[in-house]
Amino acid sequence: MEIEVVQDKENPLLERREVEFRISHPNAPTPRRVEVLDALSKKLGVDPNLVVIRRISTLHGRAYSSGLAHIYRKLETLLSIEPKYLLERGKPKEEKGKQAEAKAQEEKPKK
Repeated sequence: MEIEVVQDKENPLLERREVEFRISHPNAPTPRRVEVLDALSKKLGVDPNLVVIRRISTLHGRAYSSGLAHIYRKLETLLSIEPKYLLERGKPKEEKGKQAEAKAQEEKPKK
């Protein structure tokens, strides 16, 4: 998997960078969001906790995908702007499982 940054623009109003990228993945399926997030954060030298993958799209039969990511300066800004479902999508499955178990424990009625 190889990532190429197509466009990188600063959005000072929302305190973030908006990065359009292209992923080359010959002879492989579209990479998972977690893999793309790790590779993109390493390539740009930013904290992966401040990166949100907005979309990844692949045309049928193509060996490349295009996508959009938002990179925030502060975690507070990220949490106040981005929808929660996108934040959940970017987490590894192990972390999602732990959060679901914790939530289920909280919801159990106490006797």
